[in-house]
Amino acid sequence: MTKKILALLLSFSCAAAMLTGCGDSNSSATSSGSSVSGDDSTSSASGQNVDIKTSLTIDGAEVDTTDLVMCTINGIDVSFEEFRYYWLGRKSLLDSYEIEYTADDLKVFVMADLKEAYGILAMGEENGIKYEKTDEEKFTDSYSNLLMQFQSEDEYAQWLESMFLTDETVQQVFYENVMSDKVYSELFLEGGKYYVDKDTFLELTKTDDYARVIHVLVPYFACTELSEEDKEGWDELTVDKKYDKLEAAYNKLTDEEKEAVKEKSKALADTVLQKAKDGEDFYQLIADYNMDPGMALTDKNDITSIVGYYFTKDFSFVQEFLDGSFALKVDEISDIVESEAYGYHIIKRLPVDTKYVEENADDLFDEYSKVMFNKTYDDYLENNLNIEYHEYYDKLKLDSIK
Repeated sequence: MTKKILALLLSFSCAAAMLTGCGDSNSSATSSGSSVSGDDSTSSASGQNVDIKTSLTIDGAEVDTTDLVMCTINGIDVSFEEFRYYWLGRKSLLDSYEIEYTADDLKVFVMADLKEAYGILAMGEENGIKYEKTDEEKFTDSYSNLLMQFQSEDEYAQWLESMFLTDETVQQVFYENVMSDKVYSELFLEGGKYYVDKDTFLELTKTDDYARVIHVLVPYFACTELSEEDKEGWDELTVDKKYDKLEAAYNKLTDEEKEAVKEKSKALADTVLQKAKDGEDFYQLIADYNMDPGMALTDKNDITSIVGYYFTKDFSFVQEFLDGSFALKVDEISDIVESEAYGYHIIKRLPVDTKYVEENADDLFDEYSKVMFNKTYDDYLENNLNIEYHEYYDKLKLDSIK
């Protein structure tokens, strides 16, 4: 699986923004005590009479999908309709990028989506968080607001088909959103089981477990030769635009040509490292050689305006960068740290600027809180989910679901 394919995970999540931005629902909502009628006096579409044709073919024969459960995650059933939504959505996205993939590849993406969606629900059940009347009100509001966007059931049906949805799946997703918000609020916000308070965070910033670094990134493709057209206006381009142009040109090369470019880029990184070891101003080296947009100047007239990165070992930086950073003492410069994802890093660890931390405490704490949520949630998904599959799951082919 290529890095490009992995990036599509996020893209597909964005495609569902119309649903997740409105709220949540689930066929389980009905079984959980939700009585969603879909009736709204201001909307022509009710959702009740919309029938979307779906099908599942196994071993050459179409099977009955009524009440079919494709898998169960920690005891929570995933219906065929919802599984179909993720399956066809991912399939459509991969096809649009003209990427070759197998049914097994597609299963990886679909199950990653379902784990993300159902893991938070499983955490809620594990911690006794229930669906209540106030949650049903949020669900009903979200569902009604969606229906109000359509002037007729036909219009609603067309939209459902274009999104690989059924009305039942819309309700399922809305239910999941409501419950996900509730579980997050009760477990991760103030007073919750996993909440980290601001004072504890500020104390952490005073220890060696909190780092501030600046670095020069020399990507594998740094020495790619550009066409005259691509070089036009080069000096005025931002770092991220230069990065994109070089990467695009590099990706057009043959494997042999790429290896030659990587050798030149490594030689450039060696040169930068030697300059750093010889005592040349590190900020000037960043200004002259760095290709990481995160190290861009905040003040073009002041090369020391680079803030750098503030982080702990829990941040989602590439592991090589994390290890290289925390191996350094304050004011120490690393040797070349190579990361497969980016290329060559020359890292300098700086003392944490306490004044900067004080002035930006809210933003830094919010960032840290999100990181800790992701770490806790990822650990939970990795270690606490029990998934049971229907026998049809192993028999799925790329064209089994329509």
